[in-house]
Amino acid sequence: MFCAPQVTFTEKLPADVFSAPMTDATVYVDVALTPDLEAEGYAREVIRRIQEMRRQLDLAVEDFIVVEAAVADTRVCELVTGSWRNGIAEEVRARELSIHNTTEPAPKAFQLIKEWDVEGIAMTIGISKADT
Repeated sequence: MFCAPQVTFTEKLPADVFSAPMTDATVYVDVALTPDLEAEGYAREVIRRIQEMRRQLDLAVEDFIVVEAAVADTRVCELVTGSWRNGIAEEVRARELSIHNTTEPAPKAFQLIKEWDVEGIAMTIGISKADT
């Protein structure tokens, strides 16, 4: 005698969880973007751009630099200057690092000034080799 199923299972994921089924398993990823994760992401993007500018100036790894960055978005500027300012300075070997909102004066004279689009946020970064 065959019995009809008495229990039915359905999968309902929270809004911030994404699933990717595979042959023998399913991978679940929490895609919630916390302020800490967002700050780290922007900081790493700023670091990447500054490192590219160091490369363009053909600076040696041990050279220190002076950096000024103007960020068009106040919230993003606060995220980056919050807990990541020292980490950025250390990673790019900045003896001086100024990060401010674009409502403040534009970067002064630097060896290289570039405008960047970082995830839709306009940034102007200026760098120079620091005096020894």
